[in-house]
Amino acid sequence: MTTGKAGLAQFSDAAVADPVLRALYPRLVFVDNPDYPVEAAQVRVFLTSGQVLLRKVDVSRGSLAAPLSDQDLENKLRDLAEYGRSSCAVGPLIEALWALEQAPDAGALMLLAAGR
Repeated sequence: MTTGKAGLAQFSDAAVADPVLRALYPRLVFVDNPDYPVEAAQVRVFLTSGQVLLRKVDVSRGSLAAPLSDQDLENKLRDLAEYGRSSCAVGPLIEALWALEQAPDAGALMLLAAGR
């Protein structure tokens, strides 16, 4: 299940138990570098040929410097509500969130979030 994503499905019990991915675990070494900002990461892959592949991300997607798009935010809310089996109606909740600045108070939004 190599999807190129880091969403809920990729951290599920099924994904963690996937034998294809589990076969990679002994080959992985994680190093926490305190010199890196929390939104940065670097991955090095050492091939048997001796070649080293490097990928560095200075600013992760979804951080303040690289915010998610409105559509990505809506998709994330939908995924989280489904994952958490929320009783809220996600469509009206999203509409209320986008209209929050014009709302007289947050009461209606809170009721929607609570599934009422």
